[in-house]
Amino acid sequence: MKINRYHLLLSFFITSFVIEFNVITFRTILENHHEHEPNLFGFPLICKTSVPWVNSMEQNVYLLGLFGNLIVGIVSFYLIIILLNKIEIPKMVRKISNFIIMTFGIISILSFLFGPFEDKCYNWNHPFDTKNSKKEIEFFSTSNEK
Repeated sequence: MKINRYHLLLSFFITSFVIEFNVITFRTILENHHEHEPNLFGFPLICKTSVPWVNSMEQNVYLLGLFGNLIVGIVSFYLIIILLNKIEIPKMVRKISNFIIMTFGIISILSFLFGPFEDKCYNWNHPFDTKNSKKEIEFFSTSNEK
């Protein structure tokens, strides 16, 4: 099977939108949650903290979880795109959906790089023990404390 670069790009844009705007995510609440500790977000891996925490507008981004989520998302959406291509879809619908995906993808990448709402601090991995933490699945989460 030959890998189609265009489908790979589309799956990257979809994944970046899903990750940046928390379309589907796990909110991980630590077992002994104190007010000075953040909630953690990411699906399937933890890739960022809630905003704000520790009286700042800083959001920590964890690169290991971010790259893991990107890989899982790109592979998943690539397979979905391959399956959808086997279905006969009118050319105009396909062009409109590709334009929308590209637009959302570019917006999410620009938001991730130049987001005006918070400062981002990049770390390799989170320092929290999440073994006995509580996980809640959320759709279109705001990454804010509850």
